[in-house]
Amino acid sequence: MCNTDVVRFASSVALSASIYKALKILLQKYCSKPKAWHHLLAGFLAGLGSCIDEPGRRRTLTLYIVARALGCLVITLHKRGYLPSVPHFVALVFSVCEGLIIVATMRYPYLLPRNYYNAIVRWSMCYDEEKLEVYMRRYQADFIPCNALLHQGSCHAHAWKDFVAGMWLYSKIYGALYSISLFVLSPMSLLGSPVRAVTHFLKKTLVSATFLTVNGTVVKYGICLLRNAWGGGPPIPHFIPALVGIVGSWSILLERPSRQLELVYYVIPQVLYLTWRLICIKKILGLDKIPWGFVWFQCFSLAILMYAYESERDLISPLLCKTLDFLLGK
Repeated sequence: MCNTDVVRFASSVALSASIYKALKILLQKYCSKPKAWHHLLAGFLAGLGSCIDEPGRRRTLTLYIVARALGCLVITLHKRGYLPSVPHFVALVFSVCEGLIIVATMRYPYLLPRNYYNAIVRWSMCYDEEKLEVYMRRYQADFIPCNALLHQGSCHAHAWKDFVAGMWLYSKIYGALYSISLFVLSPMSLLGSPVRAVTHFLKKTLVSATFLTVNGTVVKYGICLLRNAWGGGPPIPHFIPALVGIVGSWSILLERPSRQLELVYYVIPQVLYLTWRLICIKKILGLDKIPWGFVWFQCFSLAILMYAYESERDLISPLLCKTLDFLLGK
């Protein structure tokens, strides 16, 4: 079963790449000069290759492609003067996304991808399904003190312990991730200048661990403080998780700009999934009934992404460029 699934995914990727390359060759042969619409058309039709992929994976992959396409579109419109410069625009987008994600985590977990929701709960270190149900979701008239089940001792002491534990946990996680990048993806930098490479590795690990620790601590500590100030029983009001999510998200400014952008590209698909789930539940405009809806979404998104890849490569990340180079045999 697993082998069939792998073959299905590989066939989908190979078909999309083949359609794109074949169409580019035909357009170059019968048109005198390459034009922008060539890349748009080839990218659009390449998205049809996703029709043979497994529906759940096709949806997930499409949402990530849509996020990248939206990023390319916004950057292009800004470069051409159609959109004004907004200070800390990336951080603003991240804060809105995180606010929505925290609200969904606390009140409506069915709106988030299951694996993503489970990762949030697991990495929170102090929440589990029972605590979230008791404190955040299930109706009860009386206020439930935090030290009854959520954590031991005062909220202030717990926040400090949580911060120390978070720094240790996230340092190990990011250390493992960045060590792969150092030893596997760029070993020559380690051989050429080991002191500089190791220093850069430690700095990135510390900064990323601090970002995630501060973010998580502000969210959890803020929920404790606002719950106690509010004084009502569950379910928790929407403004509390939304506010702490927005405030905590500004720790993203600790990260370097390129990393901030990648973090935004990671959370946008989760918000798009959340939006799609709401559309399906509320049956808004019958959008959930569109035949092969995510295939068409991928077609339009790939059209924008491949235009950026061919015409304005600075709009997309170097890693994505290398990935597309590999898939297209360049």
